[in-house]
Amino acid sequence: MRTPALRIVFLIVLMDLAGFGLILPILPLYVNALGGSPLFIGALLSSYSLAQFAFNPVWGRLSDRLGRRPIILMSLTGSMLSYLAYGGAEFVSGDARIVLAVLLVSRLLAGAMGANIATAQAVVADVTTVGGRAAGMGMIGAAIGLGFVLGPAMGALFTLPPLSQRYGLGLPGFVAAGIALANLLWALRSLPETLDPENRRRAASLRLLGVWQGLARRHAILLLVGAMFLLTLAFSQFEASFSLLAGLQFTFGPSRIGLVFAYIALVMVFMQGVATRLLVSRLGERRVALLGAGLMSVAMAGVAATDRVPLLLLWLGVLGVGFGATQPTLLGMLSQRARGEQQGVTLGLGQAMGSLARIAGPILGMGLFGGLSMRAPFWAAALMMAGVLLATLSLRAERERPA
Repeated sequence: MRTPALRIVFLIVLMDLAGFGLILPILPLYVNALGGSPLFIGALLSSYSLAQFAFNPVWGRLSDRLGRRPIILMSLTGSMLSYLAYGGAEFVSGDARIVLAVLLVSRLLAGAMGANIATAQAVVADVTTVGGRAAGMGMIGAAIGLGFVLGPAMGALFTLPPLSQRYGLGLPGFVAAGIALANLLWALRSLPETLDPENRRRAASLRLLGVWQGLARRHAILLLVGAMFLLTLAFSQFEASFSLLAGLQFTFGPSRIGLVFAYIALVMVFMQGVATRLLVSRLGERRVALLGAGLMSVAMAGVAATDRVPLLLLWLGVLGVGFGATQPTLLGMLSQRARGEQQGVTLGLGQAMGSLARIAGPILGMGLFGGLSMRAPFWAAALMMAGVLLATLSLRAERERPA
């Protein structure tokens, strides 16, 4: 955070995710009030990740060619427009079907323009040394975590009966659009261009297909992208399944489940923002990634096996520690193994695989929950994290130089 660009992208990502988190918990309620089916709710939630999966590598590639600043500004503009469409959907037509169609378009646009995270990670790669890469990635992770804590809290405020009865459930969309506009103005004023002109020149001479083919031949890149996919798949499966487990097995109500998720998020924010940097300086990124993956695997198994609330809370804390240690170190190692002119597209590929995992995770988790047992998704997540552990073990201990 000593680098001005890091402070700026930290705030940009924090504000962006607060806007995203503001409307996310309300979206199912909004669709339900309009008469949308549970299947449509699922499609609406998945549409964002599907659009991100398609567009993240493209935006990453463009950020390597055009620079980080224009892509972030374009992303913030697109986010603002998507939130305006969300908030104004009911003003378009009185027909609920048309309103639902506008909501779907707004989520697809939000996902397609959601290039902030990968491009912010590319900014981190531009301005940090190899040794500080994981710490910088951790700051982005902390901004994401804080945004997901602040966003739902604001969403709850703007859906209180006096406001929702007067302005409807589209109001949070206008609030999120206001946050995106403020974020855009802040970025216009403060965000510098961090991409080295020489790297931009080199990137301009490369074709996207050729870049992807080159990445596919890199053993370490494939291992790290695969590990990130499994990490996100395990965690998204946990997110989809835990509320049902907590309600059926531990009789937690909605408010207590919300507090549990806030507890996990705060543990992850502390790990990514503070503890991981200290651990990496002493142990190195690979060892911290191994430690985090091991802790997550054990914690998932612990959640699956326990039937006591104190032990459950302990394992959930360990889960937050493990995720907070694993994610930024995997990102740091991925960035280290990418050429300077390919940071954006490489990190965009990592984000795209994360989006794919967020599409598949809830489907797989619910399938295991209903088809096998309520604890099956957590045992499966423990096995996935064992896969992350094996992939990280397969990496060479020393930093692999880009070819």
